[in-house]
Amino acid sequence: MPADLLLIVEGRSDEAVLRTIIEKRTRDLGIREVSLEFRHRSGAVYTEGIEVAAIERQNFRKVILLWDHVDSRYANTTPQRAQGIVQKELNKRTLRNCSKAIAVNPELEIWLCQDWGAIASVLGVSIIQIQQWLGNWGGNVNNSPKEALKYLCKQAGRKCDSALYGEIAAQADLNLWRNCPSFRWLCRQLRRWFQ
Repeated sequence: MPADLLLIVEGRSDEAVLRTIIEKRTRDLGIREVSLEFRHRSGAVYTEGIEVAAIERQNFRKVILLWDHVDSRYANTTPQRAQGIVQKELNKRTLRNCSKAIAVNPELEIWLCQDWGAIASVLGVSIIQIQQWLGNWGGNVNNSPKEALKYLCKQAGRKCDSALYGEIAAQADLNLWRNCPSFRWLCRQLRRWFQ
């Protein structure tokens, strides 16, 4: 029996976030239960992912390719343009209207950084402490959310791994995540397919 959805992502942290929200937060997303499969293609979702989708077409009903825009071969163009290029190839290799290409700008951690309350709760600190640490860090969260999370985890004495990402996703206010265009694109597509 084919899975409802194949998600081709960069790694385990991305999988943890997506698995948590799609499997455990269906009501928040406004979708029915969905059977998932994941494939990891670190740094090559937008190229190797197309091949994987074409080869495994009979094993799933829908496919999403999701990658970090900042480190991709398309970083010199807009996320929308990158998605259009990859989507065109996906449409050629899979059935039209059964796939979606999503470039997260700059990287998936930007979703997590929309809800500092969830991050503070998972790290066991206050939001004020998070703000103080970020003030000392000196980086820009919007440009380097992955590095910001690593820094916060180090300060809190927590390992920054896929389990932590899943915990944050489980507690996050997904309405705050909708500040990110890529998250809105994901939600819109999931509702079209699985409402």
